[in-house]
Amino acid sequence: MDSGDARHLTQSAQDAIRRKAVAADVAGGMSQTMEATGDKLTAKQMASIKKSVLGKNPEQLRLPGLLWTRELVGYLIERRFVIRLSRWTVGRHLKEWCLTPQKPAKRSLWSKI
Repeated sequence: MDSGDARHLTQSAQDAIRRKAVAADVAGGMSQTMEATGDKLTAKQMASIKKSVLGKNPEQLRLPGLLWTRELVGYLIERRFVIRLSRWTVGRHLKEWCLTPQKPAKRSLWSKI
């Protein structure tokens, strides 16, 4: 039974598969530059996203939600730059920008009742 794993193929066979995938994506409308960069953001794009996340809330950018999540940041990146990143990659970018989940400093008085 074939699991579809190409790691057992020779390097030249793997390269041929990659070339076919790139050709199919380009034929489907994706630019060669976009295909080559894959899920990479340029420094300028990262700065733009970071500025948006720090300066505005999702509602101001017409995104669903009130707080920034990895999913919303990923959606913003996809909408703005047509680059789809996994939530893990978005999380790594947020961590690089020192934007990590925060815990409340203290609990409310209502929680003690």
